[in-house]
Amino acid sequence: MVRKNFRMLVAAVMVGVSVCGCGSEASESKETEEDITLEELAEEVMSEVPTDAPAEEAEPTEAEAEVAEGEEEVVEEGFVMPEAMPEIVNASWTDGKIQICDRMVDISFKCSNPSKLSQEDMKPEAFAYVEEHKSGTFQELYDWALSYGFISYEEFKMEQLVLNQSSGTAQFYVEKNPYMGNEAIAIYYFNNSGEGKKLGECDAFIYLPGLYDVNKKTGWIDQYTYYPGGIYCEDPYWNYQTVTDYLKENGYEYTEKQSGSQITITMEFADVIECTEFYDKKMLDMKVTFFIDANDTDLLDVTMFTDKTIYL
Repeated sequence: MVRKNFRMLVAAVMVGVSVCGCGSEASESKETEEDITLEELAEEVMSEVPTDAPAEEAEPTEAEAEVAEGEEEVVEEGFVMPEAMPEIVNASWTDGKIQICDRMVDISFKCSNPSKLSQEDMKPEAFAYVEEHKSGTFQELYDWALSYGFISYEEFKMEQLVLNQSSGTAQFYVEKNPYMGNEAIAIYYFNNSGEGKKLGECDAFIYLPGLYDVNKKTGWIDQYTYYPGGIYCEDPYWNYQTVTDYLKENGYEYTEKQSGSQITITMEFADVIECTEFYDKKMLDMKVTFFIDANDTDLLDVTMFTDKTIYL
């Protein structure tokens, strides 16, 4: 308020000075005296202004207000998929590999349900096989899943003690499909150290519940998934022409049909997915289907199914 009054005072003084400037040459000496007096007055007023008084800001113009309002409305960045790794670009569909976000996931290793390998059913040879496929600690994989927007079904205390020969599963889903039984990914952790271990320190690996049951599919997590060849449903590059060109160039056999506004391109592979049913290994069939929009020919979805012999 002091600064505002001071500005008004200075403005009034300046008006007075300009008025005096319109007088005769005879008043120049008087004008000089008044100028000196005004300078002294200004110094005196300034000396009375508190040094800690907040400066009064001018009212923003309409354009400035719009800019300020735009700055306040910070738009959150959407999900950005990492680049496809060379391993997935060069992978064959029979390799049993896909890339989820920035991690390679080996779908060729499967148990009908990893949690069955617990307590009395656990044997060192079963763990020896699992250890070949571990991809980090439970803490690392849990944090990774959350960082990419997967939603955990429950909260886990990383300090919790996990007994030797014990294991468990953390289930994750995506916001657009938050239903149990439709998990996007799962993280299986186990302790085969010979002693108790903190949960966060347990070895763990990612597996895909959707590949264990023909009633599930990976397609509804396409946003997070690169398929062999670097195929990514969210990339407009992939459409009917580019998909069929890719399949032909790589020697894949496929069948094609159209129903209404949807085209399906299907590949079937026999005995390509290795599965461990408890301790017995066997090979499973796999079926891959590309769903194409018949109107604009865009790739909509990719699904991967195993055969009906394995259930959760």
